[in-house]
Amino acid sequence: MIIDLHLPHGQTQHIQAVGRYLMLKEGKRVTAIVGDAALTMPRGYVFDLGDTFTQLTLTNEGDDPEIELLTSVIPFTSGLDANVMTAFDGAQPVYFAEPPEVRLTEGARRQTGFIAHDTLTQSTTLSGNSNRKELLLQASPTNTDTLWLGGVAERGYGLEPGAGMVLNITKPLDVLIPSNNKLFVSEVVA
Repeated sequence: MIIDLHLPHGQTQHIQAVGRYLMLKEGKRVTAIVGDAALTMPRGYVFDLGDTFTQLTLTNEGDDPEIELLTSVIPFTSGLDANVMTAFDGAQPVYFAEPPEVRLTEGARRQTGFIAHDTLTQSTTLSGNSNRKELLLQASPTNTDTLWLGGVAERGYGLEPGAGMVLNITKPLDVLIPSNNKLFVSEVVA
């Protein structure tokens, strides 16, 4: 889930959001109180809070008032701009249904929607979507092989069994999925 808000330096806001993993995607530095835990969050670091949370309190400690957080119940890593990955011949696109609009926080600047995951069991190309804000990928923990983002083994980015990743990508993405392995795919759109 993406939480996008305008929060000037030193101000605090209470937010209802579900997740176990939390990352400051945009902004300089934020303090988050989640349950009994107080976190000083630099941009780009993924926190595993151990238990699922349903609300948090944010205080902007940085000078950038534009804050964007990512919460998820599945593990993920930050980084990797997959917009530069290339396609390979013979790939079949995956098309997603139109998402419902969801209001994330009071006073949010935009509406976003979440498309529940699809389970992929063979190599394919995930279709591009100019409205997509995040592409959430998770390799099944029961997989026996590495999945390859970019579509070619030993090139691109390997996704080990059970690993997850969130990408800021609007272009199509080739994925190599060996036999008897699964990839769970979700996306957040604006």
